[in-house]
Amino acid sequence: MSNRRQRVANRSEDLERFRNALRGSRHPVAHYEQLRATLPLADIPQAVLWVRGTPYRGIGTSDRELPRSFDRMRPNWPNAPLPMSAEFRWAVGTAVAFQNELRRFVQLSTAFSKHLLASSFDEASKALGTIDAEVGKSLWGIKARLLLLQLATGFEAQKRFAGEVTTAARRNSLVPYITYFASVRNEKRALNGSKRGRQVYTC
Repeated sequence: MSNRRQRVANRSEDLERFRNALRGSRHPVAHYEQLRATLPLADIPQAVLWVRGTPYRGIGTSDRELPRSFDRMRPNWPNAPLPMSAEFRWAVGTAVAFQNELRRFVQLSTAFSKHLLASSFDEASKALGTIDAEVGKSLWGIKARLLLLQLATGFEAQKRFAGEVTTAARRNSLVPYITYFASVRNEKRALNGSKRGRQVYTC
């Protein structure tokens, strides 16, 4: 049996119905909201990856990869809320779909935190760069970079980075908003910390 036939044979009927309904729909977002309420947990990881690789999210090209640049960061479809049990099911299924990336992120973010607490700023910067390259851009990464720049080089470098993110991520209003307030928060925290003679490092 060919690899393609094996993949088809391994698909459940529920997953096939999910995919076929979206393929033939003129209103995929509405159908997606209906279908995700009943899809079994075992099929959700494959469904998540399949949806990310279709044009239904409004981009027309494959989007299976996590965002590698700030302009690729954007929210998913604004779905109607499901019962709590179904929302948890989709949260678990999505985590399973990206389990390798999540494991790698935990490993690298732990290394970043250790370097930051030890004031090893060059090593912390390298760890963040590896996260961006292997796991993708994220709000966590933006906030961590802002904090690192503020501690390592001061306010001006942090402000420049915040400006770069805001310019690149204009397609997503949430990213500039969070970047701005994270930058302001770091400045206030640093000023307050200097008055008390101590600094709390959190992202």
